Amino acid sequence: MVKAGTLSKEQAAKLLATMQGSGKSQQDQPKDMDAYGEELKAAVQSGKMTKEQAIKAWNQAMAGTKNAKATAKPANKKMGSKTAVRPGSFNFYAIVIGRLRSKDIELGEIEIDVDYVISERAKVNQELMGNRIKLVGISGAFLDNLLQIKRGETIKIRTGDYDPGKKVLGFGYKFQVLERTPPFKPEDFGVPPKDFRGFDGQLTGKIIEAAGYEVVMEPTEIKPSSDNKAGQPESIKGKRIRIAGFYNQHSDLFADLHEGDTIRLSVSHRNPASDSLQVTAQLEKLEK
Repeated sequence: MVKAGTLSKEQAAKLLATMQGSGKSQQDQPKDMDAYGEELKAAVQSGKMTKEQAIKAWNQAMAGTKNAKATAKPANKKMGSKTAVRPGSFNFYAIVIGRLRSKDIELGEIEIDVDYVISERAKVNQELMGNRIKLVGISGAFLDNLLQIKRGETIKIRTGDYDPGKKVLGFGYKFQVLERTPPFKPEDFGVPPKDFRGFDGQLTGKIIEAAGYEVVMEPTEIKPSSDNKAGQPESIKGKRIRIAGFYNQHSDLFADLHEGDTIRLSVSHRNPASDSLQVTAQLEKLEK
């Protein structure tokens, strides 16, 4: 049974199918079932979907991925053993920004003073921010990135899981983000202003960053839909906004997106408490 409006990983997985619909072809099925399950869970928590719709959705999507063999694989095959959630942990797909305090290259571990966390789990975000947290499981090419980052510099990382008992984060290989970044300022990282939260509609603008199945863009054109709940949609013009959810039907086009490209897309801020919006049906890359 689902308790207190939350879903287990398996139940979130079942959510998928309703969103997809039973008429989807196999190649349209989600490529990253874990991340899609997190999106479905967020949809239930925000009231966008019912638990029953979510469970039905996941059943349909799971059938498609089993037939099409489309389950997610890490970009580097040598890292395949790293994708399983560690005992005592749960899936936690987040961007963590903080200052590097220590690093152990041999063990693939670091400690960071967390400045900000962007994820759909507001309670966990608050638990991490302002604290010194260990992150484990770094290896391969990401260790080369880590070698270039000095203690005290700000680092941005995509996580895959979190152990609340030990307060330890696990590195998220499938999103491939571990890099030096400027010191945290909400406006630089696409944290939406209050007057833009709840937006639904179309955005056109330039990409500032495209990584980890997310983009940070500067909107130049804003067209609210009839479902828009933002008080002042134009408040985002010329600022930065973070948009997630490109791992599903837009994953192929996402691979061709780069800094400086201009895109037009439809988005929805289903959970106004979240610091990122979700891409919906439309995505197109415009000619320069």
